[in-house]
Amino acid sequence: MATGRYGNLLNSPGSLWRAGLLAFLSSGLRLICGNAGPWHGLVFVCSIFLIAVDGSRTAYLMLCVACALAVLVLDREVRFHRALSPYRVLSVTVGSVGCVGLIAAILIAIPGLGFAERGSTLIHLAGALSWYGLHQTDGYRAEALGTVVRQIRAHPFVGLGMGTTTADSTIGPMVVHMSYLQTWADIGVAGFLAFSSLMLGAIPAAWRAIQTAVGANLRLRLDQYGGLYLLLCWALTGLFHPISTELSEWIMFIAGLALAQRSIGQVRAS
Repeated sequence: MATGRYGNLLNSPGSLWRAGLLAFLSSGLRLICGNAGPWHGLVFVCSIFLIAVDGSRTAYLMLCVACALAVLVLDREVRFHRALSPYRVLSVTVGSVGCVGLIAAILIAIPGLGFAERGSTLIHLAGALSWYGLHQTDGYRAEALGTVVRQIRAHPFVGLGMGTTTADSTIGPMVVHMSYLQTWADIGVAGFLAFSSLMLGAIPAAWRAIQTAVGANLRLRLDQYGGLYLLLCWALTGLFHPISTELSEWIMFIAGLALAQRSIGQVRAS
C-alpha cells in the first residue's frame, strides 16, 4: 500500500488504470494507422487520463509494455502491409508522452496525493536488484514473498485454503500481492498449474492468430493486437497483485480473451 491509494473520487485504487488500459493500445494504433475517427481520439485521451490519474506503479509498467508492443506492431505493419506516415507516428507518440507528463506533473504538484512518493518508489524498485534492496524499498513485498515461499515449502501439494497466506503491512495482515505464488501457497501445486494455465494459455493462441492473419483487414489486425496486449497485461499484473473476486480486476482478462477469441474465429473462417 502507498499514500493516496485508499480511494477517492478521482483515485479509486486498482480500478481506473485497468479501465484506461482497455482501449489504450488499440485506439492509439488506430490513430497511427489512419483507421480512426474523432471517437477513437477521445477514447485515447480518456484512456491516458485514467491511467495517469490512478497513480498505480503497475499501470506505468504496463505503459512500458504498450510502448514495446507498439514498436513490434508498427514494424510488422510496415513489413507485411504498408508504409505508415511518420507524421502520424510522431504526433501520436509526442501527444501521448505529453499528456502523461502533463497529468503527472499536475498530480505531483497537488499535496496529499502521494504521487511523487509512488514515482520515487517505482524508480527505486527498478534498481532494487537484490533482496536487501527490495526490502529497503518495499518492505511489505519483500516480507510477503518470504512468507509465501515458506508456505509453499511447508505445503507444496495441498495448501491451507484461499486467502490464508498473509503478510504484515501498515494496515494489518494482507494477502500476498503475487497471484501465482499466492495460488500455490493457498491451494497447492494443482491450483497453481490450473491458474497459470488460465492466465497464460490464451497468449500463444492469440499470437498464432496474428501470425496467420497477414492478409486480414486492418480492423481485425488491430483487434488482435489489442487483445494480445490486454492478455499480456493481465498475466504481468499477476506478478504484483493478489487474486480478486471483483469484476474490475478481471476486466482486462475478459476483454482480452473476448478479442482474442473473436479474431481467432474470424481468421479460421476466412
